[in-house]
Amino acid sequence: DQFDQRQAETVERLRAITPAQTEALSDGEKNCFIPLTVADLA
Repeated sequence: DQFDQRQAETVERLRAITPAQTEALSDGEKNCFIPLTVADLA
């Protein structure tokens, strides 16, 4: 699904930019954070 692919690409971008921060986030925090980032990139 296109959204899942875009979300996965966003996760990889975030890890490339701020690996320590991304790894420190819990799954719940990622789920809240990533959609906002996807919306910003769209």
